[in-house]
Amino acid sequence: MRDHWPRARPMLEFDVATVEALIAPVVLQGRITHMEPVAGGLTNTNLRLWLADRRGTLLLRIYQRNGDLAHKEMALCRMVEKQVPVPSFLHFAPENPVTGHAFAVLEWVEGIPFDAALPKLDRDQRVQIADRIGRALAAIHGFTYANFGFFDAALKVGAPIDLGRAGLIAYLHECLVEGRGGARLGPELTGDVIAFAAREGHCVEAWQQRACLVHGDFNPSNILVSETAAGTWDVAAIIDWEFAFAGAPGFDFGIFLRPPLGEASEFLVALEAGYRAAGGEMPADWQRIARITDLFSYADVLHHPETSCGVIEDAKSAIRRLIAEESTQPPG
Repeated sequence: MRDHWPRARPMLEFDVATVEALIAPVVLQGRITHMEPVAGGLTNTNLRLWLADRRGTLLLRIYQRNGDLAHKEMALCRMVEKQVPVPSFLHFAPENPVTGHAFAVLEWVEGIPFDAALPKLDRDQRVQIADRIGRALAAIHGFTYANFGFFDAALKVGAPIDLGRAGLIAYLHECLVEGRGGARLGPELTGDVIAFAAREGHCVEAWQQRACLVHGDFNPSNILVSETAAGTWDVAAIIDWEFAFAGAPGFDFGIFLRPPLGEASEFLVALEAGYRAAGGEMPADWQRIARITDLFSYADVLHHPETSCGVIEDAKSAIRRLIAEESTQPPG
């Protein structure tokens, strides 16, 4: 779904001398022999760096959002790195002398985004990687908290938030009625989705027994995969943790199962098997719960000021489809 979405902000440009100065805390007098932008991100600027005196490469990541989100990503990666495959942060700074943005230097992860790898994989390889993704997601959700909420700078959960039926309805009102989302969605579809949430929103509460770490943007482009020496496929790293919070599993599954992955039955079976095998708990109707939970995310993206026309149209289509398909189900 994201493959045709445009960047929210233009990539930043840096000359070699500036980049060498930024990475100096990691590689003293490191001379760059080559650097190139990394495609795929929608907001931040990422540069892959080759150095004359270093085997392997580095990633320079310039955060073009709030610097606090950058610090949160670093802290989260360091917190989960023993249980979850994530990039290794070598250096972080809250600002740079050229553009002022926060930046980090990371070890380069050899892997390709899952959405780019997917067309190249055969059936067995897709099932195999689905199992591994399920296990990685279970590891993420294994970090638990006393209540749902957003992290502060110390990764402590702040004031509790309501992620149940009432919370969903309230958030839809905030984004679509009080916010700019309703004008983008149109009055008829806005009314339909709020009525749907009032009717079916209680379903999300069946997968909210405890608050857990939620990645917050668990889409295939943020899952790097690689082929091992034995010819099998595995998760190399899960990247982009800026939107993580203490929530419910349905948030990550809802984003991940957007088309086309949510339509592949064999993939879903393997994903569920891997999640359960790694200790993850799922209700029988987890797919339906995830799709309805995803309304939180769609409401957020419809309200966001930088959302492009293509993203808005995708969100409208997904919401129409959800209402049409789930409204035919027996009452939950």
